[in-house]
Amino acid sequence: MPVSNRSVGSMALALFVSLPLVLTSGIASGADDVILRSSVSPAEAWVGQRTLLHIEVLGADGWAQITDMGELEIPGAYAMRTESQGTRLSETIDGTSYTGQRYQLSLYCQRPGRVAIPALPATVTVKRWGATPPEISREAMIPAALLICKVPPGAEGIRDLISTTRLEAHQKWSSKPTTVDLGDAVTRTLTLSAVDVSGMAFPPVRHPEIEGVGIYPGEPSVTDTANRGTLEGERVEEVTYVLEAPGQVALPAIVLSWWDIDDRVLRRIELPGHELTVEGELTPEPVIEPEVVAAKKPRESAPLAAAAIVVAGLVFWIGRPLVRGLRRWWIARQESEPVVFKGVLVAMRGRDAETITSAVMRWLDRLDPGTRPARLDLFLRDHGDDETRAAAAAMARCLATGETFVEARSLGRSLKAARRHLLRSRRSQRKAAGVLPQLNG
Repeated sequence: MPVSNRSVGSMALALFVSLPLVLTSGIASGADDVILRSSVSPAEAWVGQRTLLHIEVLGADGWAQITDMGELEIPGAYAMRTESQGTRLSETIDGTSYTGQRYQLSLYCQRPGRVAIPALPATVTVKRWGATPPEISREAMIPAALLICKVPPGAEGIRDLISTTRLEAHQKWSSKPTTVDLGDAVTRTLTLSAVDVSGMAFPPVRHPEIEGVGIYPGEPSVTDTANRGTLEGERVEEVTYVLEAPGQVALPAIVLSWWDIDDRVLRRIELPGHELTVEGELTPEPVIEPEVVAAKKPRESAPLAAAAIVVAGLVFWIGRPLVRGLRRWWIARQESEPVVFKGVLVAMRGRDAETITSAVMRWLDRLDPGTRPARLDLFLRDHGDDETRAAAAAMARCLATGETFVEARSLGRSLKAARRHLLRSRRSQRKAAGVLPQLNG
């Protein structure tokens, strides 16, 4: 059954903070009436390739589920769940009937070598058959697993490589003029899609600085489509270029490298840039001349009408650059971290989990700009508390079920506290860096 699309990374982001369900290989059993099994497929993968991690939990004479699990941290890789529900299992082992659940996660390794998936404690609940079925809970340890990751030949040194069977990239310009006025803006929309790659696994496109051009990335939109184990992800992002200086400007090409798993070849996609001419002049600061007072003929002062013309000319002279400056300031302000975080708090009032997740993802991108996908779980690990993490997990469940997120206000208050903790930490780090003596100096 297909999983409906979730814009702006809602499904993938939410599942970063939901309960992880797959992380082992081999068989673990807390008792004879409970069986835990898991597998990694493939056991060896390319960097950036989707690897499936499965876990099966079975209960004798009842239906078994994993209801809780320890936190998942995998150095060198990250995992996400792209299907909201597990698959029901039924099996007979040595004459005993077992029923349970199979879960699946997607794992993407980010560096070559041995990627250790740690052993994790899990709580397994078995519902016995009957009119009033009792529930039995057991604590079990899921054993550690190992994944081997390799760098494709020729891809050494490529950051955030994606390995897939198909990757497509397209771009669209809001307009493509050859000549623009000083202060004008041009928006570039990029669309990336790939097979077996979650939209959240696409790193943000890097935009190098351009002299005389203000660069303002917009809010990304992420969509995943999963159906019977297949996955296709898409990321759409915008960047606005504001032309701040006259002359010739070259908006750069965007180059994407990816590894073709089927043909085992490193492929390259280039989205061409655009050259344009910026017309206009930077207005210098007006020079105020000293007032000259005539010694004679005091009645020959300038008429009021002439003064009005002078004032109007000055307004026209400085008004246009002022409007352009205000426009650039307004765009920068709307994309600033404090303003974007206010958008998170506004979204909380609506109690819609998808809207809230979209706002949180945009804020995380502003909070820590970089090339890695935004991850709420890592932010909460360092700056949140148990209450905040529980509220985030509740939001993930609401995303999967479509229910109203009644704990939205509570999560908003908790995120404000976590944000204050982060900002205090950064201020302390900057202060410490300022008072420490320079080494070798």
